[in-house]
Amino acid sequence: MATNYFSDLYAGLATPSTLDAQKRASAGLGHGRLRYSVVRFDPDEAVTIDSNLRLKQFKSGDRINSILISSPDSGTGGLLDVGIHKSGANHDGAVVDFDLFATDLDIKAGLLSQVDIFDEAALDDHDRGKTLWELNGDSSDPMEDWDLSCIFSEATTDAAWEMTIEIFYNSGD
Repeated sequence: MATNYFSDLYAGLATPSTLDAQKRASAGLGHGRLRYSVVRFDPDEAVTIDSNLRLKQFKSGDRINSILISSPDSGTGGLLDVGIHKSGANHDGAVVDFDLFATDLDIKAGLLSQVDIFDEAALDDHDRGKTLWELNGDSSDPMEDWDLSCIFSEATTDAAWEMTIEIFYNSGD
């Protein structure tokens, strides 16, 4: 019977059956605390196409585990992409991946109540807990501040709609 080790115990270039006795989990992972943040967006107007909504700032080494969205019907229009932008000096930085978490998420079809959108695009459950830079496909941590963001790919038509996004994550600090 073979003995296998999880990713924090085997050497990166070896197989899961090769123990690396010197490898230890990083402090952010080994002693990290699960954190919770809530973002509420109540525009009091219809939101136009290509509007960029910056939700929350993260470090590129943070690990998002879950993104829950709640929203009533936004009218006859309302599609959004959920991704990552560089924070920049005034939360105006360039796009990293505009639809990393969700592509054309439909917020017009009806009530959404704590729908997990982490894997609405190309990610799957196996990607939960990876660092943001790993999710983006980078080979190393760029050590940057990134914003979780929404870009509206279709304008909303109802001025009375609102959106709440809840994020569960581990921070590497």
